[in-house]
Amino acid sequence: MLTQPDRTPLPREFFDRPVLEVAPDLLGRTLVRNTRQGPVELRLTEVEAYNGRSDPGSHAYRGRTARNASMFGPPGHAYVYFIYGMWFSLNLVCGPEGTASGVLLRAGEVLTGTEEVRKRRPAARKDTELAQGPARLATALDIDRTLDGTDVCAGPEAPFAVLGGLPAPADRVRNGPRTGVGGDGAVHPWRFWIEGDPTVSRYRAHVPRRRGKSGPPAARAMFNESYKIGGPACAVATVEAMSGIRMDHYLEVDFTGFKKLVDELGGVEITTRVPLRDRESRLDLPAGTHTLDGEQSLGLVRTRHAVGNGSDLGRIQLQQAFVRALTDQVGEVGLFSDPGKLYDLADTATRAVTTDSALAGVNELLGFARNLRNIESRDMTMITLPVEYDSADPNRVLPLEHKTRMVWDALRQDLPVPRSATDSPAADEAREDTSGVVGHGTRRE
Repeated sequence: MLTQPDRTPLPREFFDRPVLEVAPDLLGRTLVRNTRQGPVELRLTEVEAYNGRSDPGSHAYRGRTARNASMFGPPGHAYVYFIYGMWFSLNLVCGPEGTASGVLLRAGEVLTGTEEVRKRRPAARKDTELAQGPARLATALDIDRTLDGTDVCAGPEAPFAVLGGLPAPADRVRNGPRTGVGGDGAVHPWRFWIEGDPTVSRYRAHVPRRRGKSGPPAARAMFNESYKIGGPACAVATVEAMSGIRMDHYLEVDFTGFKKLVDELGGVEITTRVPLRDRESRLDLPAGTHTLDGEQSLGLVRTRHAVGNGSDLGRIQLQQAFVRALTDQVGEVGLFSDPGKLYDLADTATRAVTTDSALAGVNELLGFARNLRNIESRDMTMITLPVEYDSADPNRVLPLEHKTRMVWDALRQDLPVPRSATDSPAADEAREDTSGVVGHGTRRE
């Protein structure tokens, strides 16, 4: 564990990642600004992520312009813009060239050059306010548009550099809605900060400009919209915002990758106790025991119409049963006792799944898999978030807030989830519709 700040400049590869990975990873890093009056260093404590042309809150949402051209350039460069006719803001460009994503630097703790910063920020009542907010941060660092496009990876003598610093502990990183962002962009919890740090700015919600009188704005969206808009990293950020639980890793498996992984395992054995037929998911299984190949497995986990009332809640129950069968299959084929077979599976996984950068390699996936080697299906508890049918739209469900909070609180504290927290009419109905339909092999659950 680092006890002294790392003085090594961050390489370009650090920024050449999805913006929702880079943003929280910048917290605790040291930003160096070399000026004629001497260097100023600050520890980053608050940032916001903007995810390019898929993000309504981003300057790049409507395409490339002369103003935002730096966002479309290579990672590890500065994007500086002028706002409200009086302030500048500093962003760091992330992701592959053309992605146009970036991280807005919102706040930091001044570490060196404090006397010079106080001259630039005479209105600050105390040092924690010197760089508290994006405009104040830019003023403290003497930022203007001439620095737009500056390479922050050019070395310690360049106008900017970002050093390793002391990355913020994961349990102190928080995220929530971005400050002042309205419209469709308001749903994203892409503001990240270090909890309890006095330099973090106060959150301000977007106040829309309106004519006449009306009620307060309200955001309403289905959970899977987060994936549609920003991919797996956005879905992870949404879960973190809902639950208050830090997600260390994610794995995204598309349909093709799912089939490849199942086939690499030699199939998954399940028992269907009633015939399952669904033309839309290409599923046609008579009652009995089957070893499903990748294509059949995909049909099973996708079906909504083969059982129950055709809802997603029923499909979730089938998917949970399949995961149990898959977990036991991994143990039965001796995967962890056969290094060659395990390596082949990990090698297939690197081509079939998308992961966060910490798992992006065969050896990393091998290590992750070995940590799971002693887990069997009987050790797993499957939980469906407690929900109720939406009175405004019977095809939608809404979380039961009190019970949902009980689930998140228990998981955060590493405690058993109370049975009463998972009882909900909608989920109970789905469980009854699918109970006993699918089991593992010839064993009854």
